[in-house]
Amino acid sequence: MYKLLPANGRSIEDFTGQSVTGDIAEALVNATTKARRTLAAEAIEWKLLHISGTTTATGTTVVATIKAKATA
Repeated sequence: MYKLLPANGRSIEDFTGQSVTGDIAEALVNATTKARRTLAAEAIEWKLLHISGTTTATGTTVVATIKAKATA
């Protein structure tokens, strides 16, 4: 069972997810999982706001930002 993260009382929030392996899908899954846990919802509706990243000689990090709200 996952621990719920504290929500700030709003019904729509921005969430970020990160992948240290440079995987965009992993970053998006991490963001949506964080949104579901924080909003305490089985289902959410989300919109991709931003994808960014950093690449060095040793690897790539990707960050995905979404706006999410719980659905009924």
